[in-house]
Amino acid sequence: MFVLNLLKPSVQQIQKYVLVPYIIATSLNTIAILLKVAGIELGQQTMELRPMGYFKDPNVMSAFCVPGAVFGAYLLHLGANGWRRSLLSLGVFLSTLSVLISLSRAAVLNLLVSVAVYVVLSNKARVGSYVRAGLIGLVVVVAIGASLGITLDNLTDTFSNAQILADRLKYQRYDDDRFGGQKLILGNLNLLGHGGYSADTFVGMSPHSLYVRALYEFGLMAALLFFVALALLLWQVLRTALRNRGTSDGLHDLSAVVTGVLVGLLVSSFVIDSIHWRHFWLILSLSLYVKNHSLYRTPSEVPQAVL
Repeated sequence: MFVLNLLKPSVQQIQKYVLVPYIIATSLNTIAILLKVAGIELGQQTMELRPMGYFKDPNVMSAFCVPGAVFGAYLLHLGANGWRRSLLSLGVFLSTLSVLISLSRAAVLNLLVSVAVYVVLSNKARVGSYVRAGLIGLVVVVAIGASLGITLDNLTDTFSNAQILADRLKYQRYDDDRFGGQKLILGNLNLLGHGGYSADTFVGMSPHSLYVRALYEFGLMAALLFFVALALLLWQVLRTALRNRGTSDGLHDLSAVVTGVLVGLLVSSFVIDSIHWRHFWLILSLSLYVKNHSLYRTPSEVPQAVL
């Protein structure tokens, strides 16, 4: 966060040194999962047949991959050609695939919200927005089809795979414990809070909500400040995207994709405890960059393809 906002890199440098490496990371994670399906074990793990790659659990892995998919769509939108476009398209596919084969309901919600907000805020023609949304939808459909063949050790057991997918879309038995724990926590709040990770100790499990955790651990005063800071930051990046809509300013496209990813993350945070995710803070730092960059950007900055 300090580096992005003190060194004042250009939009193109953000694309090259932050977004592209992020897409590479999410793609490599998916490749490792696919290699495991092929019988090449590289140390990644699964949870109840759901791949989790090199992450704590499938929900964390899939949430990390959501920005990779949206960042890839954004860079494609800027007009990469040739092999660069092919690599970015592959990155979008692999990142989306990780989201879907994790069978995480919160991650799918995160992806849909992020893409929808980005498409709406995009400065291209309305028809172009529909085309991009359709292409992304096509990738999602293809990824779902592929996921039916790789989430189980037995690749031919597609019926069982489909049943697992259907089961994941239903209300889970542990959802009662999750939301029951949140209700218990919300009934025991105080002004100054109970301290870090006290929510886990209090109910015996993660509260599965950024906002519930903040209220219980930070206390009402600090949580209110935290929520206000998030709301102000979201308003700043959204205003930057809306103010420059329809222009050729490189900041607009970046602010649109960052707004989309931030909104998707904050929406999914109602049912996922995201405050300890490293990429949560990376998204906040990119949001601060968009907010601050509007103060010192040069009019000559225009979107350029990277890689």
